[in-house]
Amino acid sequence: MKKHIIHIANKYKKNNFFKISLKNSYQVILRFFIGILNIKILSIWLGANGLALMGQFGNFVQIAVNFAGGGINQGVTKLSAVYSSSKNRSQIVLGNSLLISFSLGVIASLASFLLAEELSIFILNDVNYSVWFKAGGILFFSLSCNNVLIAYLNGKRRYKEFIRVNILSALINVIISVPLIYFWRLDGAIFSQFISAVINLVIVGLYCRLDIKNALRNASPSWYTIKRVLGFGLMLLFASSISPIVSIIIRRVIINHYSLADAGLWEGISRISKTIFGLGVSTLSLYYIPMISNVLSGKLLHDKILDTIKIAMPIIFVIIFLIYIYRKIIVNALFTEEFYEMQEMFLFQNIGDFFRLFNWFFSVTLIIKEKITVYILSEIFMSVVYIALIYFLIPMIGVKNLTLPYMLNTVVYLFLSQYLYRKYVYKK
Repeated sequence: MKKHIIHIANKYKKNNFFKISLKNSYQVILRFFIGILNIKILSIWLGANGLALMGQFGNFVQIAVNFAGGGINQGVTKLSAVYSSSKNRSQIVLGNSLLISFSLGVIASLASFLLAEELSIFILNDVNYSVWFKAGGILFFSLSCNNVLIAYLNGKRRYKEFIRVNILSALINVIISVPLIYFWRLDGAIFSQFISAVINLVIVGLYCRLDIKNALRNASPSWYTIKRVLGFGLMLLFASSISPIVSIIIRRVIINHYSLADAGLWEGISRISKTIFGLGVSTLSLYYIPMISNVLSGKLLHDKILDTIKIAMPIIFVIIFLIYIYRKIIVNALFTEEFYEMQEMFLFQNIGDFFRLFNWFFSVTLIIKEKITVYILSEIFMSVVYIALIYFLIPMIGVKNLTLPYMLNTVVYLFLSQYLYRKYVYKK
């Protein structure tokens, strides 16, 4: 038994994924605790109603930033990894990616400014928040450019800078948000996003200053590069916007059939889920995406994917299992009495989180291997299935089971992702 344990420990130590994950562990741990602190702050000072509205605004920002960024982040990581040995080509990728973000950012900003009142009523049920939609361009530009630069660092495998930027970003977000939410509640929560986005862009810009300087100095549109990046982007734009659109639909359905407070319960457990998924993906992406970008296909690619899954999924299972076991302690620690009913919603959400992280390996492989059309069609299909489950199940299953459609959707996608991966990527 002892030899078996030592053998497993040595296997983990020698694995490249595990080595890189250890380097990233400081960021992961810090972002986890900051994410937990953020949930606690929002639940105390905004309550269930405010948390639901903050979720609505956050999803709108996510959709707008996806459009402003053209959905090109995966493409930037992919091409930066492929051209990592060529300084000139890397600069071309970065320069043209920033050009795309700037151009689409102008369109997103104008749309948000002109439709500010309508968006404020539709998203937050109150026209008084329209000022934030009018100023949305600041947020869209900052976040989209920030995402491009972080994707570039990841693709270039500049792990130390990538980790430092994410740590600083997490710290700045919480330092700014705490006093603003305390004094101005929902307005403060929204305003803190604007300030944090600008500061974070300045920080990542400093880390990439030489790359940006060289990219802009030799700036000229490369239609080949733009076409390749947008090959990821424009189609992935819709796919990356599906999740926030579905979240907005879910909250509206819950509000219509139950209450705004119940939508806040769903938002609370969704934030826990997003924290887990976000940290999992940030850890996995650091190693996984650059690795598979440089492996063509066939058995070698398949073996590398399986090796990573064998290392990652047992760890993920243990973490999610512990979250379920200690769910009452988690709810008591993170939320107020208003959220105690959320304890009954963990089972389906946790099962769904496990399958969602497992599915990520295969869905992101479709993207990196440029099976974009297949990926988009699968996302469209799954979004239709999810929305159908929402409208059919939510009115009849009660508040305790509001996460059931999420779990069922991830189980369906488990079978679909396996079929698509074996048909279009791993061909024996």
